[in-house]
Amino acid sequence: MIIRRSKLEIFLDVLSVIKSERKNSTNIRYSANLSWKMLQRTVESMVDQGLIREVYTRDGRGNLTIKTYEITQKGENFAEFFKRAEELIGIRKGVNIQSEVNSSLVGSPNT
Repeated sequence: MIIRRSKLEIFLDVLSVIKSERKNSTNIRYSANLSWKMLQRTVESMVDQGLIREVYTRDGRGNLTIKTYEITQKGENFAEFFKRAEELIGIRKGVNIQSEVNSSLVGSPNT
């Protein structure tokens, strides 16, 4: 069974990829395991929401403009908030939230 990530999980994965340093689209795509189309939609949405920003720099010779992405303060706050929430409710990384809820219900005394 394929476990699909939610939009929130994808956002958090992208933020964790670019948290330490600026990344270009290809770095983000491979590190966050996204298709090109999904990456484009995700990045556009995250820029629109102010979670990340586009940064344009010139290459060493001053010829090409390279577009990279960096996390904003809002993006850092967003990632930190959900990291704390994840720790509080004890969700394991990589586990589908619905399956986590179902497994906790199976062991409950009311079943």
